Amino acid sequence: MDTAVQLETGLSLLGATGIEDRLQESVPDTIVALREAGIQVWVLTGDKPETAVNIGYACRLLEEEDLVINMSCKNKLECTSILDCTLEEVRRYSEDPRNVGTSQDISLVIDGRSLAMALSSDLQDRFVDLAKRCRSVLCCRVTPSQKSRVVKVVREKLKVLTLAVGDGANDVNMIQAADIGIGLSGQDGMQAVMASDFAISRFKHLKKLLLVHGHWCHTRLANMIIYFFYKNVAYVNLLFWYQFFCGFSGTAMIDYWLMIFFNLFFTSVPPIMFGIMDKDVSADMLLGVPELYRTGQGAGVSHRSSYVFIES
Repeated sequence: MDTAVQLETGLSLLGATGIEDRLQESVPDTIVALREAGIQVWVLTGDKPETAVNIGYACRLLEEEDLVINMSCKNKLECTSILDCTLEEVRRYSEDPRNVGTSQDISLVIDGRSLAMALSSDLQDRFVDLAKRCRSVLCCRVTPSQKSRVVKVVREKLKVLTLAVGDGANDVNMIQAADIGIGLSGQDGMQAVMASDFAISRFKHLKKLLLVHGHWCHTRLANMIIYFFYKNVAYVNLLFWYQFFCGFSGTAMIDYWLMIFFNLFFTSVPPIMFGIMDKDVSADMLLGVPELYRTGQGAGVSHRSSYVFIES
């Protein structure tokens, strides 16, 4: 510093350059739509806490009315105390009869050092219990190994489906640890794209990928499986019923070639066409009403949440 003060004297400033790291278009709308669809959104970033919080508000991961819990612990004892106190407050709010049917908007912001303590074996369950009660979680100053560790812990503890979105080489571990990985192709290289299951060019395309194509794919597969069960049950019952008339001699009432062609030709076209072309709801309706995505999560029967991990 002393050397810089001695050298930088009598200089005239001719200009300055800078790099603007701004959000892509439609990022806030995409995150809001995913929330309305019943998907939990976490952001894992290597930025410092101040930058990460500003990005969180800009992309509407954090809202002005949220109760933001900042965890920046210096030692494990302090981390344990914050987790216990916060969990007690959250449980007390949910158990209050006056708050039945309401949810407290809580957001958790945690740095890398505190996250390492919270993911230790003795604090892991308490951290997961607190995180699942939060509307959003923002992890800052995290390493690539911590990103993958968070995804694995959430998968194992909460038994949920996880999806990871990243755009750089430092996101490869996280993408591979999730059930589904999505790579963003951009200026940070193609490592994330090559390690992912799907690739998109803009973050806003994630909305259509999940809410439209995800809904269609789930509906097509579910209905096609039911069709195959019905087709085979009807076919086998016909052969079984004929045995009462032939004394269970094993005689087939249908020519063997027809039996082979039954699954190969006669009943193969309907499920293929149904699985490719069926659209129970239009794309515009699915994008306009994200809550329709909840039907694929088994809402009201056996609800299974989905978690999306985003690297910023």
